[in-house]
Amino acid sequence: AVEARQLERARQQALRCFPQGVAHAEFAESRRGMIKEGYDADLTAFGKDILTIDAEDLPTIPIAATIVGGKVVHETTAAAQKR
Repeated sequence: AVEARQLERARQQALRCFPQGVAHAEFAESRRGMIKEGYDADLTAFGKDILTIDAEDLPTIPIAATIVGGKVVHETTAAAQKR
């Protein structure tokens, strides 16, 4: 159980650091790197919980939706039905 919590914390940290790190590298921290009003709305929604899924299954997680510039550019039928 401790190992699972550590893995989840590491994944949470990666989810925060990756977009914020890219925004920093692009000198775009004022408009990218987090989900926040006024920021560019580019994100990916996964079809499974990436914080709890087995590590070996991560590459097989389906993409439920992709949003670029605040517009849905890809969405599975299941994701669309949940909106």
